Amino acid sequence: MELQKRSLHMETPRLHASKQVVLEDNVIIPDTNKDADKLLLDRGKITIEEVSSFEDAVTVKGKLHFKALYLTEGNRDGIPVSQMEGSIPFEEKLQMEGLRAGEHVHVKAVLEELGISLINSRKLSVRAIMVFHAVREEVMEEDIPVALSGDEQVEYRRRSVEMATLAMKNQDIFPIKEEIEIPGSFPNIRSMVYWDAEPVNLDFRILDDKIAVQGELKVFCMYAGDGEKEELYHYETAVPFSGSVECPGCREGMIPVIEYEVENGELSIRPDYDGEERILFADLGIRIFYCIYEEENVEMIGDVYGVSNEVEESSKPITFRRLLARANGKCKVSGHFKAGQEGAGIYRVIHTTGDLILDEQEETENGIRLSGQIKLRILYEDSNEDKRFGVIRGEVPFEYLLEAEGMMPGTISFVQPQMEQIAVSVIDTDEVIEAETVIISTGATAKYLGLEDEQKYAGMGVSACATCDGFFYRKKTVAVVGGGDTACEEAVYLAGLAKQVYLIVRKPFLRASKIMQARVMNHPNIKVLFEHNAVGLYGENGVEGVHLVKRQGECNEERYDLPIDGFFLAIGHKPNSDIFKDYLDTDEVGYIITEAGTPRTKVPGVFAAGDVADPHYRQAITAAGSGCKAAIEAERYLSANDLL
Repeated sequence: MELQKRSLHMETPRLHASKQVVLEDNVIIPDTNKDADKLLLDRGKITIEEVSSFEDAVTVKGKLHFKALYLTEGNRDGIPVSQMEGSIPFEEKLQMEGLRAGEHVHVKAVLEELGISLINSRKLSVRAIMVFHAVREEVMEEDIPVALSGDEQVEYRRRSVEMATLAMKNQDIFPIKEEIEIPGSFPNIRSMVYWDAEPVNLDFRILDDKIAVQGELKVFCMYAGDGEKEELYHYETAVPFSGSVECPGCREGMIPVIEYEVENGELSIRPDYDGEERILFADLGIRIFYCIYEEENVEMIGDVYGVSNEVEESSKPITFRRLLARANGKCKVSGHFKAGQEGAGIYRVIHTTGDLILDEQEETENGIRLSGQIKLRILYEDSNEDKRFGVIRGEVPFEYLLEAEGMMPGTISFVQPQMEQIAVSVIDTDEVIEAETVIISTGATAKYLGLEDEQKYAGMGVSACATCDGFFYRKKTVAVVGGGDTACEEAVYLAGLAKQVYLIVRKPFLRASKIMQARVMNHPNIKVLFEHNAVGLYGENGVEGVHLVKRQGECNEERYDLPIDGFFLAIGHKPNSDIFKDYLDTDEVGYIITEAGTPRTKVPGVFAAGDVADPHYRQAITAAGSGCKAAIEAERYLSANDLL
């Protein structure tokens, strides 16, 4: 009797270690730079140059690169800012008990905090908190029994095991080389003062024999203009890029686990076709670390017994990796900050940068709970006559549940967070208006998927209110996005007007009540598209169709276009009540709670009207009615308190 085996590539994190390091040093400002008066912006990046493994330890060598923008001392004419760049070398040792000399160790460095301050006009103090994560992953060949052969009378049963085996593991550099022309409304560039370039909205996709990469390069620069008078100009833009790195042997449908680091780059000035200094050339790279897994069902021996003779079994435990879920999501984070400079307000915001710090990651039954903070630096021009610069620094905490079905105890999750967009608006918080009574009618904002096409086709086929806009789609084909009661209600309403309604549901089931589910499923004009995601819209003069993905991220993923005339969002509303939550009661969604049948809140003299306090109807006519009630109540309150 012969046991037939199959060899599989398995990867197991055998050893891991983490270490927090504080790096401090004083740096002299070069003689070519002007004296410093006040620090404005600072950026830092860690590069690992060498990783060496020894018995029970690994040594990491590299550099902390930093860049600082500061106000110059006593220079209110001409260029009032200057840039300082430098690097600080480091060498750190991490203990890894059980590590053998020469073994490959993957080390990831995270810059948790960077603080640069002025000691005097010619010296900077640099303090950085760095965290190093080291992992020694062992790739093994595991033999599993798949069949028996021979003359002996032996019976066996097979069982199917779903697993993800390691197909390939490597790293590569994706270069970004982009030319950006300064708009004609800007003068030629005399000299660069400060610049910042970083890739954002990165997306990786596995194709045949390569990994496709796309994203946007966000570029900001401050430069001295080439004119009779030396003046400072600033320009910011984002340019799309795409390309690929070679990955022989990979195929569409494989499972990627990708990490990346942005390497140091350069932003140089080049002449245009006329010989004028108007071209910015960005040259940087993204170092990509990838593991590609292949998901398959393997038939293996599950039980053996002898017909005529006893069979002696021997076994050993083997741990297999299996893909439980793939998910992506977006979380909106907001906060308020105040300019610290006395006697001057904000004239305009020049540039905003931020770092996303993920503090905790917890696997739950419903998904992955994430918490952390966004560290912001806001560069602005103040409202004084000399238009000096100031900076606001702040932290915005966040918590987010990334929904992922199929999670279980012991699940290993990999999350790659990134910031998609930072928007800053200026509001005047110093002015105080006193009132005897207040009516809150700030409304509610419909939730959107976050697609660029939603803005592009706003008012041209995209709507968040079927009752408001449904009439315009009589005898036409429409789609509703959502799986709850609201989505089902809107679908049923539209089905009475349109000739065909598609209900796009990302999950394989409806979250609506049983009654609403029955109405939708039994309606002849409604077709439910389960496990579908809308990823874009198309059309020349309005919405003509929607790009759909069925079973997104799965091995049997399917993409196709569906012709429609209207696209309705029904994934909920967010009441605009955040500013009042410290003073008034709100429900779990954020709707202001009022006394039953009235606009009265728990605070005497404060009333709420419209969608900010209406989680059910959200119509203009009901909002107008509640506004009328609030006005009457406000008048009665003033009269009762002799305030008229």
